[in-house]
Formats: sequence, C-alpha cells, structure tokens
Amino acid sequence: MAHELSISCKAAAAAAVLPRCAGLLGVLYLALGLGTALQVGAAEPPQAQEPPSLEELLKQGLTVLPKSVQVSTASRFAQTAETSALTYVLTEQDIRGLGLRSLRDVLDALPGLYITSNSNFSFVGARGLGRPGDFNSRVLLMIDGVRVNENTTDAALIGPEFYLDVQWIERVEFTPGPGSAVYGNNAFLGVINVIPKRADKLQGWRAGLMVDSTQRRELQLSWAIRGSEGQEAMLGLALAEQARVPLAFEVPPALFDAIQSLHTERVQRAFGTYSHRGLSIRGGHSERTLGSAVWLDGRDQGRGLVKREAYYRNSMLALSQEFSLGPSTDLTLDISGKRTRVEGRRPYLDEDGQRQVWRTVNDGRWVNAGVRLGFSQWPGHRLMLGWDTQQDYVQQIYLGPWGQVPYLHFLASGRGNGLFVQDDWDLGQGHHLSLGLRRDRDDRVDGVQLNPRLAWTWQIDADRRLRLVHGSAYRVANLMEFAQNYFVEAPQWLPSEERVRSQELVYEHSFSRQTQLRLSLFRSSFRGLIGLSEALAYENEGQMKSLGLDLGLEQRWSDGSRLQASVTAQHLRDAQGRVPDNSPGYLLKLQYQRPLNARWTLGWQTQAMGARHVASVRLAPVMVNHLHLTARWPEGWTLGLGVRNLGQKDYGDIPEPGSGLARAPGRTVFVQLTSAWGS
Repeated sequence: MAHELSISCKAAAAAAVLPRCAGLLGVLYLALGLGTALQVGAAEPPQAQEPPSLEELLKQGLTVLPKSVQVSTASRFAQTAETSALTYVLTEQDIRGLGLRSLRDVLDALPGLYITSNSNFSFVGARGLGRPGDFNSRVLLMIDGVRVNENTTDAALIGPEFYLDVQWIERVEFTPGPGSAVYGNNAFLGVINVIPKRADKLQGWRAGLMVDSTQRRELQLSWAIRGSEGQEAMLGLALAEQARVPLAFEVPPALFDAIQSLHTERVQRAFGTYSHRGLSIRGGHSERTLGSAVWLDGRDQGRGLVKREAYYRNSMLALSQEFSLGPSTDLTLDISGKRTRVEGRRPYLDEDGQRQVWRTVNDGRWVNAGVRLGFSQWPGHRLMLGWDTQQDYVQQIYLGPWGQVPYLHFLASGRGNGLFVQDDWDLGQGHHLSLGLRRDRDDRVDGVQLNPRLAWTWQIDADRRLRLVHGSAYRVANLMEFAQNYFVEAPQWLPSEERVRSQELVYEHSFSRQTQLRLSLFRSSFRGLIGLSEALAYENEGQMKSLGLDLGLEQRWSDGSRLQASVTAQHLRDAQGRVPDNSPGYLLKLQYQRPLNARWTLGWQTQAMGARHVASVRLAPVMVNHLHLTARWPEGWTLGLGVRNLGQKDYGDIPEPGSGLARAPGRTVFVQLTSAWGS
C-alpha cells in the first residue's frame, strides 16, 4: 500500500441483448399504448408559439415536455439537458406524486438502477453490475455537487443514514456511465447528484408526519427564509423511529416475537443551507441506531437473546464561493469537511463466562477542496479548468473487546489530486462537442490515471437528437478491502485499480410537445474488477464486457397526467462467458401520475427485474406495484395515502456472498400529512 499505513495485531483471528428485449419491448408498447400516443401527436396542428418557460410549466403541473432543462451532474457546470451527457432526473413533483419515502426509493425509480438490501445496508447496482457486498463504491454520490462517499469503504450511503429527508429534495440527477474524466475516483458506473430545495420552495415553516403499518413513525420540520437582498437560509430537522422492524430472515416461529422485539431503528437528521452573493454553505448531520437480536453465546442458543446494535454517525460542512472575474470569466472555490463513524456492538460471553462487548469500528475524517475556472469568451464556447484534492486525515478500522487493546487495528492516511479540463463547443448547424480530460494521482496506487471523455450531440431538427459519448473511469481499492485481505492472509494485500471504458449512442425523438421516445445503446469493457474470491479475499478479476439497451418513453396529457416508462436490458459476461452474481438481464419501470380532480392525484409504479443468481442460488424474476394518492389544500395541507408492494409479492435478495435470502418488506400501508405556514 503506497500511502502511510500502520497495523497492530494482537491475534490473527480467523448475450445477445435484442432477442431478450423483444418480448419486453412488446409488453412496454402495449402497456403504454404507443400507437395511440403517436396518433394524438400526429393529429396536433403545428404550433406557432414558443412553449412556455420551465417555471410556467411547473405551475401548470408540466402538461408538456419541458425544454432546455438545466442539469449539472454530467459536466460539473449548469448546461441544458440537450447538450449534456444523458442524465435522468426525478423532481420533487415525482417524489411527492409517487409517494417516494427515501433516497433509496428515488434511486430505485430511476432507469438503469436497481437496489438490493440486507435489511441494514442498501446496495445500488447500475446497468446489470451490482457486485454483492461492494458497499456502493462504484457510484459517486453528491449533495449539490459535494462528494459525500465516505473514505474507509468508499460507500455511497443511500439508506436511512443519508443526510436529507426526501421532503427537502428538489430533484435527483443520475448520469450513467464512466464519469472519472470529470470527478475522478468512484465515478465508475455513474454519478448521482441530490439537489436540496431552495428557500422559494420551503418558504416559511413546514412540518410533516408519517406513520405506516409496520409501526414506523417519521417526523420532519423545516424553516426557510428569503431576504430582500437575495439571502436564502434553510434548516431542517427529521426523526424516525420503529420499535419492531420487520424481519428479513427466517427465524423459528416460537422465537419470532422475542427476536422481532429486539429489531429496532432510530434515525435523526439535521440539514441546513445558506446562500448570498455567490457564497453557499451546506451542513448536515445524521445518526442512525439499528438494533438486532443475537444469541449471547453463539455456541449454545439456550443462553438467551440479546440486542446487537449498529451506530451510524455522519457529518458534513461545505462552503463554496463563486466570483465573476469579468463578463466571460468566473471562478469557483470549494472546500468541505466530513466525518463518518460506523460502530457495531455485539454482546458475548468470553472463555470465563463473563459478559463482554465486541466492537467493530470504521472511522473516517477527510477534507475535499477544489478550484474551477471558467471561460466563455466566444459565443457557443465554454472552457473549464479545475483542480481538486481529497486529504484523508483519518482512515481506521479496528475490532476487539470493549475496553481492551484491539485485536486488529488498521490506520491509514493519504491524498489524491486531480487536474481536469472540460471544453464545450457549439459547432453550429445543431452540432455540439464536449471534450474532457482528467489526470489523477492517488497515494494508494503507483503512477497516474488519465481518463478522457468525448460527447458529441447532433440536434437533427427541433424534434430529433443524436448523442454519442465515450469515456473511461477507474476505482482504487479502499481500506476495507485491504483489511479483509490482511485478515485472511491473502497473497495480494492491495488489489490493483479497476478500470472501465464505455461508449453510448443515444437517440431522442419528440413526436409532439407531449410525447418523447429515448433509445440508448451502450457497451462497456471492464478490466480488473475487484471481487471476493471463495477464500473471502478481494482479488482483481479478468475482463468483463457488457452490451445493453435502454428504451424510454414519456407521455404527458393536457389534464396534467404523466407516464414515464423505461426498459433496460443488459448482456454482461466475464471472459469465460459466465453471468456475474446479482446481474439481472432486464429492468422494467413504469410510473404514472394522474389528477383525479382539483384536489386528488393518483400515482402508480410498476417495477420488474429479471432473474439473477448469487453463487449457486437463483433468484426468480420479480414484479412489484406501488400505489399512492395525494390530496392538496390551498391552506397548505397535503395528505398522502400509499401502499408499497400492493400485491404482497414475496421476494428478496442475497446481498452478500454466503448470506441467506434477505426478504423484502411485504405490503406496507402508510399515511403522510404535511403542513406549510408563514410563507
């Protein structure tokens, strides 16, 4: 390991995509009534006037497809979705209308992503690649452009330990594919950017209460103000409690009540923002305490059940300042500090029969800083130069009895630096070119990483667009993977970095102002993916190739109804032609929202996933449905009534190698009430 590392050890304890898609595409076309949509689009007379602005469309409930929506995830600066790389967006209107209760629910609704869980941690897979137990180190998670992956496992924390309550989220952007040319390490399968709501959406006081049929209770309170000189401030607090978390694993019926009574959860969040004259401050803190049942003496299950607890503590503070250095030059300075601590406490009996507590701790503290300089001297051109760094002040993992010298203690620190350039050109006649290159140096590996990116967009006419994107990415092994290899005495303590190269061709066609079709073909070549071997060591694997198709359709109606559908099919194989673990052949997602009257709105979701296998266990295809009703009153009250897993589908995941089947929650009914005042 190239960077500073100290270890103390008291005891070394133990294929063809299209044929597969044909049936799915037929189902998709039938479900959406594409023929009807196209006939409606064809029957519309040409419109002479320009479409309404995005602000007007939001007020109307978006009855037509918005034009020139700005996103920032693909290129690190705001640009229209028409010229950036392919970026999927879910807005606060979607979150509210579909009854999405967490960031996990939001990501599970985005095309190409799929979420698995062991009832403790939520794992995200993208376009067929979701290695069991990888802790989300292959996706980069950001809050308003601030990197928040923690630094001991590189994990993107998308579960209850995430900083924001969904009521405070303006939108979530997901740019699939390699993003290291812009963001460096971890932007391997894609980049997720969570944009908090500004004060204009949260003006005044807002309070919300949610209860569900599993006895989960959630409370959130926020306050926001907008000053006369453009100042904006927001503060939000949230609390969630659950006294009996549903069990994900099979237990003896006679012990069911005793075991479930020890499965508890408590979550607390605080998040705040302030902005004025180019200065932005964002700060957050989250705590999660999770209880589960274990036997006090694992050798003798007659010695009684006790509670094992896991604690998550996450904190962040980020500052950024934007300067205008002239009519065509801007400068942005960023600095952020974070801390994450995950601690497990398990009671047990030692050799003398005395009760002890076994502790496992992951502790990380780090700082990110960056400088970006933008130039736009010529019409249709923007050049951005940047440098960023991550300084890991503390990276440690230790385990052992409480109050004693740890059995194993891994302590590290290091630094990574990146220089990058992004050059965007409007070439005229509908052509747009984006070129990028980034050079990274990381203490954990020898040499440097160079990652290019090329994106060419051709606006064929007002209704058709063609986009071609090429890029690469890398990921270096983290401290957890090193610690695991040391623990099992693997020959190679630190695996080499893994790499991916990807190409994507995207065609978008607007048949009318209300109907749009998207077709994306992508292929990726992976080299040196890091995975767990049968000896439970992390090793670099051979080459792996992926070929896939993503088909999406969006339809809006004049009454405010909206239908979004996507099917993603992927053919992922290793060098021996085998399908990797936890790689579904397809994902199908349908989302429908319809106003029932002036007050009530119906939201419907259908999500389907193809068959998977983990080791020798096959997981069958699954389809689940979710239903949500929303009512809004002019006085500021909003009522939500929802049912998750409407059909009581019995399914689950094998999220980690060697684990049993973790069952997904059954039918869950919830009621959500929010109120706003003082705006």
